[in-house]
Amino acid sequence: MTDPIIAKTIRETAQLRSGGAGGGEHEVLATYYGTTGEERFAICRDGVLVADHYIANLEIERIRLPHEVKADLAARKLVLVLQGGELVDLPVEGARGTFLDVFPIFAFLRRRVLQAHRFADKGHPTRRQT
Repeated sequence: MTDPIIAKTIRETAQLRSGGAGGGEHEVLATYYGTTGEERFAICRDGVLVADHYIANLEIERIRLPHEVKADLAARKLVLVLQGGELVDLPVEGARGTFLDVFPIFAFLRRRVLQAHRFADKGHPTRRQT
């Protein structure tokens, strides 16, 4: 069954595709491809897979969106701030006309991270634990 929120996010972006290879034990919902076709990162059910490194949503403290994202192609990325201060860049350079991919992906990941933290704070198990 396709997650309705990831399906909506895929429809709103140019470079995000449903499913994908890799992930191993982590269920890949969608894969983001660069404008030249290379795989950049995968969105999994409970985290993100970047360069063969899995980052669980609970490990992400917050997601930053650079202010200059609209004007500067090099700034079209999301920055994951992990617990402990480590920063991980997710390059998101695609667009459909004037609609940048970075915004719907930011909204999706932010929602998932907040949801994971909310459930953990309330003592609810994550899907993987049930």
